[in-house]
Amino acid sequence: MDYVALMTLAVTLVVGGFAIYYARFGRKQHALDEGLKRAEVCAGIARFLGVVSVNGQAPPDALDAFNRVTDPNVVRLLFDDDGCAYIAELRAKAHELRTVGAMEPTMPGHSFTMKRLNLVQWLSGQESELGRRLGCEKSIGRQ
Repeated sequence: MDYVALMTLAVTLVVGGFAIYYARFGRKQHALDEGLKRAEVCAGIARFLGVVSVNGQAPPDALDAFNRVTDPNVVRLLFDDDGCAYIAELRAKAHELRTVGAMEPTMPGHSFTMKRLNLVQWLSGQESELGRRLGCEKSIGRQ
């Protein structure tokens, strides 16, 4: 009996078993990491929407944190096209709110105030839409 061939076969089977185990574990770990990153984005958006609904404006620090978690380069890797479009819409409304809020004291009249109130109302309404539109309520790491 050829012991070298038998040992080669045994080593091949052990190494193959480890490769299969680590490939499966790696996929699960990747799904968990992706789920955690998605949850971080969702939590950051929810925090921003909460601040806007309470304060009626977008403070610079809240807007900066919101912009960090909704960076299009990161979001593109974590969400599908619909989710990316929704986050882009949220970003556009947030920046519009900041611009209107900055211009409101310098311009007389009610047009900026009404525009700001409409934006705040729209953004506040998105708190209930967030989970449905981005899938934030799904279990982390499950597919």
